[in-house]
Amino acid sequence: VSDNVKEQYIKLFGDAKSELLVIYNLIDRSELLSKWDCVGITKRKFTLCSIGRLTPVKGYLLLIQAVRRLVEDGLDFDLWIVGEGEQRVKLEELIKEFSLDDIVFLQGYHKNPIPFLKEADVFVSSSLSEGFPLVICEALCLGLPVVATKNAGSEEILGKGKYGLLTEQDEFLLYKALKAVIENVALRDDFRNNGRKRNRITQRRGSGGDGADPGLDCAVGDYDLVYRGAGAFGG
Repeated sequence: VSDNVKEQYIKLFGDAKSELLVIYNLIDRSELLSKWDCVGITKRKFTLCSIGRLTPVKGYLLLIQAVRRLVEDGLDFDLWIVGEGEQRVKLEELIKEFSLDDIVFLQGYHKNPIPFLKEADVFVSSSLSEGFPLVICEALCLGLPVVATKNAGSEEILGKGKYGLLTEQDEFLLYKALKAVIENVALRDDFRNNGRKRNRITQRRGSGGDGADPGLDCAVGDYDLVYRGAGAFGG
């Protein structure tokens, strides 16, 4: 499902590069758009959105600390964090400690979080570790500019910073990245446009081609290749 997973497989089982083919999870954009019903979800102002379980690996303590810096700079915005988990109480305590009750909103678990993406202006991923961050792919597919902390998954999906703004896992640097996208409309537009390019069908992974990045929703040919190969062995 990703180059990162492929490399981990090679470390465990040896070099079998000629036999391995990376196929991204398919994203059906039409299905995403069908989930855009935003009844009851309305933003008040410029809005950052993050989606994920409330667990330490998602880096929400780091994100809230960065948000405090933004507020101290006088920036006017909201942050939605969509998800549930064991770190909720700790996050609530930090939000209260920093007096961010009217800025950071823990939205809880939603089976369909896509409406939050539709309403938001920027998607934020503060994860410390990711394999294949599907929610970043969905944000790109829906035309949202993305800010993400660096990890194997985000760096791969965002093309080392070509398709979204990558930053180190550091409170100050995350604050600087978020401030840049909040204040700079042209920067948001650039990442929005580049993000859309990330979803175009370009070349089949492993086909050589001209070195273009593979699209996130272009794996049909790869699946067909795998199934035909399996059929050759299965009769």
